[in-house]
Order: sequence, then structure tokens, then C-alpha cells
Amino acid sequence: MIKITTSQNIHALYKQLLDYLKKVLAEYPTELDKLQNLVANYHSELSDMTVMSQDAMMITDEVKRNMRQGEATFIEERRARENRLNQQKKLIDKIHTKETSEKYRRGRRDLDFPSNLMSMESMKVKKRESSVADIQYQTKVTTLVEKVKSAVQCSHLWDIAGRFLAQKTTEENLELQMEDCEERRTQLEALMKKLELEEAVLKFHQTPSSVGFSSLQKKMKNMLEEEEARLRQVQNNMNKSQQLLLVIQTGIDNLYIRLIGIAPQAFQKEIAVSDTLDVYGKLDYCEGKLMYLAERTQALSRNEEVDTKVRDSLESSTLKEKHNTRITFEDQEEDMIGEVLDASHRKMEKGTGTIAATRWGLNSIQEMAWIHPDWNIQTGCQRERF
Repeated sequence: MIKITTSQNIHALYKQLLDYLKKVLAEYPTELDKLQNLVANYHSELSDMTVMSQDAMMITDEVKRNMRQGEATFIEERRARENRLNQQKKLIDKIHTKETSEKYRRGRRDLDFPSNLMSMESMKVKKRESSVADIQYQTKVTTLVEKVKSAVQCSHLWDIAGRFLAQKTTEENLELQMEDCEERRTQLEALMKKLELEEAVLKFHQTPSSVGFSSLQKKMKNMLEEEEARLRQVQNNMNKSQQLLLVIQTGIDNLYIRLIGIAPQAFQKEIAVSDTLDVYGKLDYCEGKLMYLAERTQALSRNEEVDTKVRDSLESSTLKEKHNTRITFEDQEEDMIGEVLDASHRKMEKGTGTIAATRWGLNSIQEMAWIHPDWNIQTGCQRERF
């Protein structure tokens, strides 16, 4: 009965273990798909980060190039404006110096003329000289005016002052524009320094996003390692359970082979034995056989005569074995053992004897005692396997 209950418990444990392993194996593909999707997402994010860093480097290079070009053009424009302004200043200075010199000459001449009282002849000579000097002065003035007109690009004399004022306003506007350009230049230089600092930070340091990505990558690597460790542990458990399952299957097969030779009584229906039985079928078959044996053992009545007959039959069988040469019997006991042996064989042929247990594939006399607990076997001898 103990072995029957243990086999039933093993059967139930095997079913539970098989269901649990099926559930675990059904959950593994989903977990592996999730891990694969996470790895793909992290790879895509890493590629996006690399593309963003490359774009930032390209943008900084392009800004530097534009800054250099803008600085070069600004310097050229500034030099051209300075050259034009210097030329205009030189012309204006020349005109101012000529005008002041002419005014000084006229003033000296006007002062010298009324102070000297001359004769009429001297007055005529001076008039002639003054007329010649006036003509020369006029010619000089006209030449200077023409030069000024050509320099200032105006057709009338009264437009020169307006043109000078226009040039002065343009000069002021150019100065304001130069100040604006200087401010823009300082702003662009500050922006360039800022971009250089960002470039240095990107080259030699990690930004917070990259730090967060690296920490997330480390976290995911740790999670992946933990999942791999869990997978290895589950695989080890599965291997152990498979080994346990194999041991249980071998035990069931051995029990099935040992119980397959038990012949039921004539009025009981023999269970069909098939070579293609699975573990559940073998367990059902063993359960039926064991229930039959339990019922039979309960049905058997305790009888000392039967016990003595069985013991005598076993002793006679061990006597005939070649390996058990140590056991010796007297001549008078041999006749009695022979009679008991013939009677036991007749009972076996009728299907009511218990010696048929030797054909059930049992390995020892102790297994016979397990089938019938009332037997008292004290020989301790090993019999030959049939």
C-alpha cells in the first residue's frame, strides 16, 4: 500500500511538474521578444544620438566657415570705406587750405591799398597790376572751382556746400554703420566662442543627454545580464526537472516491466498491453495491477501452513541453484521438499498459488515478502532470476 500511494503521489507530482514546465516554456518566447524589442529600440536611439552629434559638428563647422567669410568681407568693406573717406578728407583739406590762403592774400591786399597815398600814375600802374593780379586770381579760382566741381561731382557752384553737407551726413551714416558692424562683430565673436566651448564639451566631455543615455545603457546591460542569469537558472531548473522526469519515467518503466507478468484471476478482465503506451498509460496500468495486488493480499487469509509451504518451496528452489552451495539438507527433508515443490507447481498451474510472483520480474525474496506481508522469509538467500 505504501508503494501504491508513493506511485500515485509521483504520478500527481509528475503531472503538476509537466504543467508547470509547459507554462514556463510558453512564457519564454514573449519575454525574449520583449528583450529583443528593447535592444532594437536602444540601438535605434543610439544611432539617432550619433546622427545628432554628427549634425551638431557639421553645423558648428559651417558656422565657423560663415564667420570667417563674413569677417573677411567685413574687413575688405571697412578698408574700402576708409580709403574713400581718406581720399575725400584729403580733397576737402586741400580746398580749405586754398580758400584760407586766398582770403589771407585778399585781406593783406585790401589793407595795403588804402594806407599808401600815391600819385595818379602810381594808381594807374597799380590798377594795371591789380587787374593783371585779378585776372590771375580769377583764373586760379575758376580752376580750383572746376576741380572742386569735378571732385564733388556737381554742375553748379551753389551745390558745393550742399554736396559737402551730404558727404558729411554720409560720413556720419558710415560711422554709425561701422559701429553697428562692430557690435555685430562682437556678438558673432561671442557666439563663436560659445560654439567653440560647446564643441569642446562635445569632444572631451559628456553632455547630460549622453550621460543619461550611458546610464540607461548600463542599466539595460545589467537588466540583460540579470535576465540571462535568470534564463540560465531556469534552464538549469529545467534540466534538473528533465532529469527528475527521466528518473520518474525509468522508475515507471521498471515498475511496468515488473508488473506486466502478473496474471489476473480467471473472472477478472485482462488489461490489454500495448507497446505504444505513454507514461500516463503505463501509470494507469501499474495502478490497476497494484490495486489488484492489494485486493489479493487483503483477500488472502493468514495461514501458517501456507507460510511453511512457501518457505519450503523457496528453500527447495534455492537448493537447486548452483551458487547456493553452502545450504545443505538431510535426506529425509529432501523428499518432503520435493512433495511441497510438486504441490506448489500444481497450484501455480491452477492460478491460485503465490509462487507465480517469481515470473513477475522481481529481483529478490524481499520483493516477494512485500507482495505478501504475512510471509516470514528467514533464508536470506538470493535466487536466480527467471
